[in-house]
Amino acid sequence: MSLPIFDGGKRRANLSAETALYDMAVEDYNATILKALESISNQLSILNTVAIETDNTQQALAKTEQAHRLAVKNYRAGLSNLVESLQTNALVLQQKSVLVEQEAVRLEAYAALMLALGGGVIDAEHATH
Repeated sequence: MSLPIFDGGKRRANLSAETALYDMAVEDYNATILKALESISNQLSILNTVAIETDNTQQALAKTEQAHRLAVKNYRAGLSNLVESLQTNALVLQQKSVLVEQEAVRLEAYAALMLALGGGVIDAEHATH
């Protein structure tokens, strides 16, 4: 029977090396978690901001559409010229364009949130099955 009583500190050095590797792994893990939490916080903030902006844009769109209907009605009744109707129509289209842009930002933030929460990306092959 042979027991390594005197190994010149080899076991202690191995333990120190393993402890250092473990500490590095824990540090990497903690950094990953912090990065994910920061990303989650950022995406939730973006989603909240976009929701408020979208609500404001929808309210503005409703008022703009009402103004456009009135401009068309006045034009048909001969009370205004075509330019006013066209201008209000352009404003309606502009508001709708803003809504589309806001929806794109919302979807992008939602996708980033899902990734930060640990969701994966489905490739085309798996998406069809």
